[in-house]
Amino acid sequence: MKMLAAGLFAGLSVLAGAAFAADTPAPPKEKKVCRSVAVTGSIMSRSICHTKAEWAQIDATNAQSAENALNQRRGSSDTH
Repeated sequence: MKMLAAGLFAGLSVLAGAAFAADTPAPPKEKKVCRSVAVTGSIMSRSICHTKAEWAQIDATNAQSAENALNQRRGSSDTH
């Protein structure tokens, strides 16, 4: 009898957890934004998809890399 009650209680706990999970809405998925990117050595471009936040981070990283490259170039041209 105790085993039956324990099993019933465990089953109800799982059902209650599933019902609670169904009631809480999942956060909406962010929409992906796709960009065409030229691939070196190919005549075909490739589509790459990321969220707006990911693209913002990628763009910021690329801008910083470009700035660093320009600064290195400016620094090396001063010595020649």
